[in-house]
Amino acid sequence: MKQVYVIVHDWCLKLQSTRKENILQMASVKLRLWWIKTMEEHYMVENEPREINPDLPPPNNQLEVLVCGAYTDACVSFQRDELDKRGYNAKIYYPASFP
Repeated sequence: MKQVYVIVHDWCLKLQSTRKENILQMASVKLRLWWIKTMEEHYMVENEPREINPDLPPPNNQLEVLVCGAYTDACVSFQRDELDKRGYNAKIYYPASFP
């Protein structure tokens, strides 16, 4: 099965505006996002989290879409739900998602 990543609103993740107790978690998420952007096939969602990136391949049984970015309980979940509605096999990739 082929995996691709959809990164939602990663520009929201700013270490300087993070509570002290969350800095290590955010740094870990940012490092994973950097890895995905550098080494993996990925598609960005920078605006409305319910809009699908038009460059994303069409849904099929051999494609798994891993959604990550900011924030897990909002925009990342909205994107995953929208992908599900459109027939994609979409999951939240928690190691690269910030709550």
